[in-house]
Amino acid sequence: MRERSALTASRVVFAASGVLVASWTSRIPQASAHLGLSPAQLGAVLFTQAAGGIVAAPLAGMVVSRVGTRKATLLSGLVLGTGLACATCGTAVSLMLTVVGLVVFGAGVGVGDVAMSVHVAALEQRTNRSLLPQAYGWFGLGSVAGAAGGAARAAGGVTPLPHLLVVAVLAAGSITVASRFYLRSKPPSTRSPRASLAAAPPRSRTAIALACIAAAFAVAESAGSNWIGVSITRDHAEPALTAGIAYGCLVGTVTLVRLVMPLLLRNLQLTTVLRASTLVGILGVVLVSVAATPALQFVAAVVWGAGVALGIPTALQLAGRDPRLAAARISTVTTAMYIAYLAAPPAIGFLAGSVPTPVALLVVIPLLGAAAALTGMRGLARPVRVTDPRRPTPEHRLDGPKTLIVDD
Repeated sequence: MRERSALTASRVVFAASGVLVASWTSRIPQASAHLGLSPAQLGAVLFTQAAGGIVAAPLAGMVVSRVGTRKATLLSGLVLGTGLACATCGTAVSLMLTVVGLVVFGAGVGVGDVAMSVHVAALEQRTNRSLLPQAYGWFGLGSVAGAAGGAARAAGGVTPLPHLLVVAVLAAGSITVASRFYLRSKPPSTRSPRASLAAAPPRSRTAIALACIAAAFAVAESAGSNWIGVSITRDHAEPALTAGIAYGCLVGTVTLVRLVMPLLLRNLQLTTVLRASTLVGILGVVLVSVAATPALQFVAAVVWGAGVALGIPTALQLAGRDPRLAAARISTVTTAMYIAYLAAPPAIGFLAGSVPTPVALLVVIPLLGAAAALTGMRGLARPVRVTDPRRPTPEHRLDGPKTLIVDD
């Protein structure tokens, strides 16, 4: 019963986080107009949000290890709400307030991602179910709801200030309330050698490999989201509507696969899922590069989305298997993921300045190939020793996974 309540709470937190991020993103054009920003200035302002996440994510592992997932998620909800409120008020007051708000908002996203993932990873170990991909699917559903709400408010002439303030209060409030239903976590004692190991920065080959795998899939997902539409309109001279439908096909497929496929692939090893995802992703990239008609472009977007959907959640699942190292490893994977998300769009754009966009997108193939090769690394899918969940050890109480893995 407690696991079920905790799982429901995790879904609420993921969905609310998606609503917060997508609501702000959907109102960026209006916010930029209110501040009078040029495209270059807007890019610099938006970079501060990503910078906040990149700085916070490496520290989030230490925070989660010290205070537990419940308090860390509560903290992230408060920070997210405060950051969005400040950024929104800044659109009517001053640019500096918006910048400060976005830094705080990005930091809240970074801490929240790690705390949410560590909690769901613990639930996976307790219930022996694949839950992280579905959790990210709930984030996708929240993003769709946030984007739809933003579009509706914009169409109705509602300014960003009242809309986003209401979202900040409701969504951030939902996170703080839902975190109360998380499994209770007792912060590890600093005198415990295992606690010290959990709080220490991960330096193992496994952590580095998982970070590289997550980064490769982050590049693939970001490149698809940002550049498939551009490729369709610029290189194939299709209307913006076709590009919008293709983007919807990709995002919708990512969300659907994360919600449904873990139920169908529950008997497969996680490394097998990663290898299959890389192959499908490579196929999607190839199809995008050769698709010449709208119908083929839609199919290519669906295949691309199916390939990248499970990559990051599965890497996080592998990172969270060892309860002693879950917070630190997930923090490392999340940091790599953020950096890749940030770097991929401009890198693809730089290449697309010299070659056609479909050709520039082919750079994703060797990255996914490298990720597939890393899945065969020794120790990445090491079998776990399962203890009786009805008799938890002192190190694995209510919020602790019921597995123990010897680190490489």
